[in-house]
Amino acid sequence: DLLTGNYASMAGFYDLENRDNKFFWKWTNGNGVIKFPLSGSGKKLLLKMFVERPPKDPEKLRILFNGHHLQPVVFSEGGLDLLQFVIQPGWLLNSGTQSLEFLNEPLNPAKAGISSDTRDLGVRIFSINLEAAK
Repeated sequence: DLLTGNYASMAGFYDLENRDNKFFWKWTNGNGVIKFPLSGSGKKLLLKMFVERPPKDPEKLRILFNGHHLQPVVFSEGGLDLLQFVIQPGWLLNSGTQSLEFLNEPLNPAKAGISSDTRDLGVRIFSINLEAAK
């Protein structure tokens, strides 16, 4: 899982949170970036993520893989969504270090009068995985 793997470097993410030691997630601050090692295999990859609908302007969430804008994200009303994207072989960087970005306008729950949480919250991510596309 790229979200919890020690091999990935992250910026724009808050610490790992959990509920009852069963459900784990990280919030972005609206500008989350994960960099991770992966060499090109010449094959398509499937990027799978469990993501919660962002609290503010969910239609404006942009996800980029090495600068390639992934298709527009459409969320169900509330709840958790499985997002899947095909990563083309030509999108992998020769350097072996890949980048995944999550960009959206964050919501500050304290300023919005929702809760006492003073963080700027972008999107809550539960898991991120890459596998061979079929």
